[in-house]
Amino acid sequence: MLVTGDTGFIGSTLANRLAADNEVTVVDNEYLGTEENADSGVRCLRRDVSEDDLPTDVDVVFYEASKLHAATGWEPTVDFESGIERVWEPYLVA
Repeated sequence: MLVTGDTGFIGSTLANRLAADNEVTVVDNEYLGTEENADSGVRCLRRDVSEDDLPTDVDVVFYEASKLHAATGWEPTVDFESGIERVWEPYLVA
């Protein structure tokens, strides 16, 4: 399982609960979260979800990464291209 946005409240809560019974990898750039939220039972990759080297050896992806729009502004096209589209691309089957 892959969880993005692990150091935020929702992502870390999800990843920590999943790790009790599953092998979980988390990806987070720690822009808005804090490493203290991450459980020691998960494989942590500290990088941005827009990078090309995300793990592809997973069966399930939970996308919890996002910008804080109130502080940084809403840019739907940029947010989609740099986040959701980039993360899902390796997992899509043609």
